[in-house]
Amino acid sequence: MSEPHYADLVFERHCNYCASDVESEIVWRAFKRACRACMQNLHVDFTTLLTHDKTSALRQLVENRTQLPFMGSRWVPFKADVQGFYGYFLPDMVQYAREYDSLGGDKQAIRRWVRKTTQEYDQRQRLVRMARGWFFDQEEARKASQTRKIIEERILHVYERLISLGWQDELGLMRTDSIERHTLVNRPNELTDEEWSTMEPVLVALLQRHRDERLVSERFSVVRFILTDTLKRYLITKLATLAPDWVTLASTDEFRRIVSAPLDVRLTDNNFAPAIARLPEIISRWKSQQKANYLGMLRQTTQEKVGGSDLYLVTSTFQCQACRQPVMYPKALVHECIEMSNRRSQCPSWGQDFPWLNPPSWIRFDPKASDAARSMVTACGFDPSVATYTQMNLLHPLLECLGIHNADIRPIMRWQQMLVHATHHVKAAQGFRLVEGDDKDEAERLESLLDFDWHEFYREEAVNYFECLICSAVCESPMLRGHMKTVHPGCTVAEMASRSVHVADASFPVPYITLPRTVPRGRRRRGG
Repeated sequence: MSEPHYADLVFERHCNYCASDVESEIVWRAFKRACRACMQNLHVDFTTLLTHDKTSALRQLVENRTQLPFMGSRWVPFKADVQGFYGYFLPDMVQYAREYDSLGGDKQAIRRWVRKTTQEYDQRQRLVRMARGWFFDQEEARKASQTRKIIEERILHVYERLISLGWQDELGLMRTDSIERHTLVNRPNELTDEEWSTMEPVLVALLQRHRDERLVSERFSVVRFILTDTLKRYLITKLATLAPDWVTLASTDEFRRIVSAPLDVRLTDNNFAPAIARLPEIISRWKSQQKANYLGMLRQTTQEKVGGSDLYLVTSTFQCQACRQPVMYPKALVHECIEMSNRRSQCPSWGQDFPWLNPPSWIRFDPKASDAARSMVTACGFDPSVATYTQMNLLHPLLECLGIHNADIRPIMRWQQMLVHATHHVKAAQGFRLVEGDDKDEAERLESLLDFDWHEFYREEAVNYFECLICSAVCESPMLRGHMKTVHPGCTVAEMASRSVHVADASFPVPYITLPRTVPRGRRRRGG
């Protein structure tokens, strides 16, 4: 088949049999187009086929069609009845009958004719498959292109209607697929007023939700950035040892009035400037309030009269509700574990969930840890009513837990690690023993094999720690200014603030020393 013939077959729509311009379909067996009427005339059922059988040749060929693939029928959808029917292509059938009849019953000639006709039929079928494949690929591409064009026009009309409702700015700020892939929008049909009446409230609600979430995210990010930067600048310039976290600062009266502005009001540094000017006063008041709060927790739990010095006792043990680690005062004021940091950095979905509106109480008095601390202090020979954690840190004792463990081992830990261990006992710890003599020497030898620095956990002062992003050095907040001047003399306070990040407090280690109850040797063990 020539290219012009194939182009005419694929792209023209007239009938090649009657030359009418009505809609036609391809008769692939003949590589021609046929209209509905011609298609019905060209394909006949078996009964009608026999009416054209002048010499009984057709009947013989059809009866042996299982050995003659070229005598098969095909499904014809162009028929008056809806179901269609299997029909024989009459021109080919008549031609085959004429050729067969002309052989005069010569068996050898018939075998040659069957072989030749089958080969021609197979070759034509291969060509048909190739042509049909290309044709249907082009048809699918053409239909897909038309569908895309209809959808694109529909999307354009949707955008035009939304813009006329005043949503142009929000549309420019949201992902395009939020609208374009919406099930009500992404349809291959022209947009009608009736459809729009159903679609409009749905899309407007989508835009309103996006605007609300965007404004919440912008407010959260702005407040977090400005207040975090403000606190770091304060620590650097004032050589201060401590400052509240940004959420706590945002919850103070002065800053809450600012951050509670309507969400569509864009906040800048200028909005915060008056409150920032009073930052030393605000932080001083916060310290006093926190001290009173911690004393209140002690009074409420112990039902005893307590004073400021009682906050520094070993038995005044608090616990972080996020990481479940023990924390002492005043370190509790600036304690920020990884869990707390992660939660504070999570932007809420709704404005009423801003963390500064109802900041959680992360630190609480821990009676179980306090009882364990009292037993440890007694085991070390101190008076629990006056012993401070500074004394315990200086002693740095090794203690053995007398609770229920594996009968073959003796768990040995430093006192703060033992404090964590004791609070995780299912039952209350049965007491502690101070490790001394040969046991202490062996435990310290085993401890030296562990890559761990206990001094990191004996920071009693309420000090914020920061990592310099320029050189990776970790500095106490009062040392940031000196670090900036000596190590990075070209940095300004603003640059140093932007290039330093708060270091989250680490959890106490899980590995501890174990000594056998009989043989004087040790091994590392995990658990508690």
